[in-house]
Amino acid sequence: MQPKSASHRQHLSTPAHFKKRGINVVAKAPKGQSKKLQLYDYTAALIVGIDRYENLEKSEQLTYAVKDAKGVEKILRDSFQFDEIVTLYNEEATRDKIMQVLYGFRSLTPEGGLFVYFAGHGITIPGALGGRDLGYLIPYDGSLNAAAMYKNISMQQVKSDICVSISAKHVFFVFDACFAGLMLDTRSTLIKPGRDFSYLKAITAEQVRQVLTAGSKGETVLDGGPGGHSVFTGRLIQALRSTEDYITARELGQYLKKQVYADAVARGHTQRPLDGEIYGTGDFVFVPDADKKRKEINAEVYALETEIARLNILKKEAAQARNKSRERDIERQKLIKDAKLKQILIRKREREAAEKHKSQGMLVVEQFEKYRRHRETEKQQQIVILRMKANKMRQELSQESIQGLTIDSAVAKLKAIEEQREKITSDFTTEFENQANSLSAVYDKKIARIMDIPPWDKEFETAKVFQARVDVAEIKAAPFRKEKRGRLVSLRHALETVRDDALRMLNKQRKILLAKRFHVSASQVRFSFVEYFLKSEMMLDSITANGTTKEFLFKIVPPKAREYKRHPDLLVPEVIMRATLDGPEFDKVSFNCPGNNETHTALPFLNITHDGRFVTFATGEEVDTFTGFKVVRHDGEYVAYANGIVGDIETGLEWKVGPDRATTWDEARSWVQNLGLDGGGWRMPTMDELDDLYGFGAGTRNMTPLLETTGWRIWSGETLGSSEPWPLHFHNRDKYWPRRVDPSISRAFAVRFRGNE
Repeated sequence: MQPKSASHRQHLSTPAHFKKRGINVVAKAPKGQSKKLQLYDYTAALIVGIDRYENLEKSEQLTYAVKDAKGVEKILRDSFQFDEIVTLYNEEATRDKIMQVLYGFRSLTPEGGLFVYFAGHGITIPGALGGRDLGYLIPYDGSLNAAAMYKNISMQQVKSDICVSISAKHVFFVFDACFAGLMLDTRSTLIKPGRDFSYLKAITAEQVRQVLTAGSKGETVLDGGPGGHSVFTGRLIQALRSTEDYITARELGQYLKKQVYADAVARGHTQRPLDGEIYGTGDFVFVPDADKKRKEINAEVYALETEIARLNILKKEAAQARNKSRERDIERQKLIKDAKLKQILIRKREREAAEKHKSQGMLVVEQFEKYRRHRETEKQQQIVILRMKANKMRQELSQESIQGLTIDSAVAKLKAIEEQREKITSDFTTEFENQANSLSAVYDKKIARIMDIPPWDKEFETAKVFQARVDVAEIKAAPFRKEKRGRLVSLRHALETVRDDALRMLNKQRKILLAKRFHVSASQVRFSFVEYFLKSEMMLDSITANGTTKEFLFKIVPPKAREYKRHPDLLVPEVIMRATLDGPEFDKVSFNCPGNNETHTALPFLNITHDGRFVTFATGEEVDTFTGFKVVRHDGEYVAYANGIVGDIETGLEWKVGPDRATTWDEARSWVQNLGLDGGGWRMPTMDELDDLYGFGAGTRNMTPLLETTGWRIWSGETLGSSEPWPLHFHNRDKYWPRRVDPSISRAFAVRFRGNE
């Protein structure tokens, strides 16, 4: 709900229909029976909170004042009967705006009530010639400088001007600030608050202007109170929230003086709230809204019941997951150790057989074939044993707790939660539209009757007189339009509160499900070999789990890749998935090879070239797997890397462009000789290599645009004799022998050969 600006209070009026409704309270009469008493015909509130000050130093700015003010605003809107609440925060709370709103409350009737809350800086200035101290509230554009107090709001002005000009019966000022100079009527402190009908009847008949401050002169307001508010405001909100039937300003003062003082002493601090009356013997009364209170309690009960049910489910799932994980870890360790032992025994027999073969000298072909077959047999036996171990691991890892949360049930829950969220949002929209239409129809009917004036009789009525009749009708209709807007805003706020409470619990459940990870048993995973890229030594496999299939890259050297392709059962897949609205998705994939005690983790990627050389990973980063360099861009023939090197994909040559300035041949040679980029090995190019670079119309210099230079002539390492160098002019492919000291439009290039296989 957007706060009302101060400009809305310039012509505040109190319509008659507000008076008829009024705010009532029920109390016990002397004979014990309950009686209803009308307190106010209209109640308003001004809430001011200032953290940022225009004229104060950085160290003098505040942190929690706006939060405290918004906390008070929320409790008033959610739980109490206020016809109008005006808020001013930070730069809105200038001296002029605050005074404008306060003077706007002059239109309140003698049966109205006004509550003013201010959270921000306060200051006390000693009175002249030993007189009484003067207290000031500091607005957004105010000052702490004693010579600039005219920028602030003095308590003298509050007492002698504002309090007198407002006609409301009860006005209650609460200042979450510390200062003296309140100029209170000490006689009124003899009045003790009561809880019976006679007391309420007495205070209802009397005017009062009451003040309550967070602390006294020279004290500091403590933060770190209940609900993340200041100690004073936190206790104030607590007291209002716990109110069942009503609470008076004097009762609040007594409670806060005792509670805040005790809180401060417990922290080794002194903070003594002050309260009293500027004048009058009445007492401001806060009356809770029964409908709001009931909805608040129902929402809290629902939230607690939902949270308890969710926690019970999570408690059971956590216990089941711990037992399952412990069993899986023990069996995995046992399986790995068994495989290691078998591998050692096989290698021992192989070494013994090899030593025996060596001692006997050169074997005949038949003996060698027999030995080879023996080794193949042992290898097959090893494969059979490892396959059995791998199958055992799959069986053990596939044991799921019957009552545990599966990824399919998590996906189903996510979808159900999303459906509930959409339904709640849709129901809110429908309900608001229905109620808003009904409410608007009532007010529109009233307004239409008021505006149904006789048409302009041009024969007997001037335009001015007719417009005057229209203006009168507009004035009569204005209160109904204003009330309609307020009722619609209150309706939306109430429905949004219910909607947000329901969505909050669903959002918590959704967050927990999205964060949960699921280990898929090995027996439920299917994988198949797709392709092996020899150049980058990467194996592409297709993995399927829980109905989801995706391709992954694994960095595996050729001998092992060959073995895994021939005997895929030697690999034990380990898949971790997560639940999403679109279904199960892979989170982490790896292959365990118990026999070799190795783990190969998948590399998620978005795209890969046909030869496996250029891979675009899930992060968006493209890498040349042959060189290991990060790719910036390529044009099909050349590739530019992040380190400044440009590679020729076809020839395997790598180029580096020198400084983009006029360069002599000696300067070019010196630069190339000192180039240590990526391990060095750089040299000046030959004329044939430069000639291969030439491509008419390519880039801006008839060469690939990946070689960025503004020069037209590139030095080669070839010379005529010992003096004249030989460059290539890329403007027209000219080859001639300029002087080596002529820099002209010449540039230096370095080249080296890496190979492309």
